[in-house]
Amino acid sequence: MASAYRKRKTWYASYRDAAGCFRAVATTATTKADAKRIAHDLEAKAERQRFGLEPLTADCKLTLTELCE
Repeated sequence: MASAYRKRKTWYASYRDAAGCFRAVATTATTKADAKRIAHDLEAKAERQRFGLEPLTADCKLTLTELCE
């Protein structure tokens, strides 16, 4: 269940990621409605990743040569 909250002057989007863990991401939203929309979008993307409909993002720091070896 996605939600939004404000801490100081920044709106945060809270959602469950593809692994099922809760995440909170700082947004550039100026209103709670915008932050909730972002949170719902992030959660929908994570759900598609969980079901295998969208590829998971991976931060690989290896070079092509290292991967081939």
